Amino acid sequence: MADFMAIYKGRAALVDEARRRQQERDAAAPQERNAAVSVQRIFRGKRVRDRHKVLNEAVTKIARLFRGHRVRVRAAALMVARREAELQAVFHYHARSIQRLIRGFVSRRTRYCHAKRRAYLAELVQVGEALRATLLAHEEQMKQEQDQRALQQRQARVQQLSENLHHLVSTKAQPGVFSSPYLHPTELPTIDGVPIDEHLTRSIRDLLRKRGYQKLALEPDITGVMRMPQAAPGDRRSLQASQPYDLPSQLAAVEAVQHRLKLLGPRHFAAGERVRTPAYQRGVSEGTQFLEHWQNPYLSRGVPRSPEDLRSPPGKEGSSLGRAPARPFFTAVGGNRSAVLPNGRFDVIAEAQRSGGAAGRPFGRTRRFGVPDTCDVGGGRREALREAYARMTAPTRPKGVGGGGGLSVIESSAGEELLCTQGGGGGGAARGGKSVEPSGPEVPAYS
Repeated sequence: MADFMAIYKGRAALVDEARRRQQERDAAAPQERNAAVSVQRIFRGKRVRDRHKVLNEAVTKIARLFRGHRVRVRAAALMVARREAELQAVFHYHARSIQRLIRGFVSRRTRYCHAKRRAYLAELVQVGEALRATLLAHEEQMKQEQDQRALQQRQARVQQLSENLHHLVSTKAQPGVFSSPYLHPTELPTIDGVPIDEHLTRSIRDLLRKRGYQKLALEPDITGVMRMPQAAPGDRRSLQASQPYDLPSQLAAVEAVQHRLKLLGPRHFAAGERVRTPAYQRGVSEGTQFLEHWQNPYLSRGVPRSPEDLRSPPGKEGSSLGRAPARPFFTAVGGNRSAVLPNGRFDVIAEAQRSGGAAGRPFGRTRRFGVPDTCDVGGGRREALREAYARMTAPTRPKGVGGGGGLSVIESSAGEELLCTQGGGGGGAARGGKSVEPSGPEVPAYS
């Protein structure tokens, strides 16, 4: 009772609280409904997925078992068929062997006859020989017919040419061009063993016969000489007089028109058109590395010792190219007396003879003989030069004049050897630190 009175006294607050809670309920009703729907949706989805999973696994297992069963059944059937095929092949093999043996036995006992077979083969040989003989005869006949046709064509060609040659045949008084009186009868030109002159005579006779020409009887002229009658010409004027007067001018005009037509073309003449530039063609040296003259090993002096010398640039360490040879090459005799002047000049020849040409280049007054000025030469072959120079410069003395001239080699105070010649008077060669008085001019040695 006390509780009821307490509630009754606070009924206004209780009603307000109930209304407030009812409002809260109404406000939270959509959210609660959505939450309930979500819970139901998730639950139903989980249950459906679980059932679908169970069904899927069951279906997969059933299909796997069914496919395995079907494959096993098919494999067993294939194995049975393969075994049957193998057995059938073995059966056929033995059957063929048995049939082969039986057919051979039966044919040898009842059907095959060696004598008949030999007779058949001999008959085949005879038929082949007869056919071969027939073919050979036919081939020979065709060859003869072909040769006959070729001979007839050749004779017709000769007949045609001889009819149109217009050569005069030989007579008793005058021989023709094909019957030279200076040739032996066996040397005269012939065709198939018949002289050409006779061919011409026969051809003319046949041609006149085909054209219906008849030779008229000879009649005496006013002088009593028998001549062939000739019909009077229809026009007694000359050929030039019988033609039109302006025929040459007409022909010249026609020729001018024809010449003008030959020079004209279907297109109009127009000058100043652009000339088509031909396509540029690369040279044969395209792609080749350019080398200066001093870098090109083929233009450098020296003898290559190995292929590596040609691949390396001149002047490289260890290369023999681009350096003067240790022993230069030069001739010991005159040879070509001048490298820059013609040998027809007498002053050049005389100076070359005096100085020794290529071998005596150091003894000449100029530097235009022998090796070029750009050649670095030095040392070597002194004895050969001395002997050559001594032979060229030795004076010729008459008998009984002075002593024998000779060659003197003098060593100066500076250690330099001098080459000189001595005349008469008992001169001789001397070596030493003192000078020797030579009778001839002193010439420095080649160094």
